[in-house]
Amino acid sequence: MFDSGVWNDRDCDAVCNVVCIYIAESDVTFVFIKNMMTWTDAQSFCRANYTDLASVRNMSENQQIKELIPKGKKAWIGLFRDSWKWIDGSSSSFRYWDTKEPNNNFHKEMCVAAYFEKEGKWEDWNCDYKRAFVCYSEVRARSKHVVRLGLVKNSSVDLSDPAVMEDVLKQADHLDFYFVFPFHLFQHSVGF
Repeated sequence: MFDSGVWNDRDCDAVCNVVCIYIAESDVTFVFIKNMMTWTDAQSFCRANYTDLASVRNMSENQQIKELIPKGKKAWIGLFRDSWKWIDGSSSSFRYWDTKEPNNNFHKEMCVAAYFEKEGKWEDWNCDYKRAFVCYSEVRARSKHVVRLGLVKNSSVDLSDPAVMEDVLKQADHLDFYFVFPFHLFQHSVGF
């Protein structure tokens, strides 16, 4: 936040003054810290010594913080850009960014690549850049069942007939199991 009360985003590795918030029951107090530190260090400092970095919930609180910041100074507050989401829509709380990443060069780097020559650290890239990629799929538990079939005395069905076998397999297409027939063992696997 600037001394004018205006907000601006900065590289989290930049050093600025800090505004912490201290909450005790219903009392909220903002504290200006004149030491210069990075955003991450500021967050750790505020959490260790107060409650957290300042959260600004309304214009009145913004004015209170503005009045704490000396003329010509800037101070970290608790807002940060965290809009990275996984392709399935879930939020990403784990981070493994390389140094100075994400940097969103030319405001066009909205996708992430793991750079394995740097221990798999993440870099943001233009989504149109052609790269190798990794896919995933969910693995479902599979189970096997053994089913023993036998002939009824008066049955005219010949279990050694391939057409009969095919018909039995089609009817049982929803399971993974082994058919045990006299003199033969047939495995039938179907993916779920």
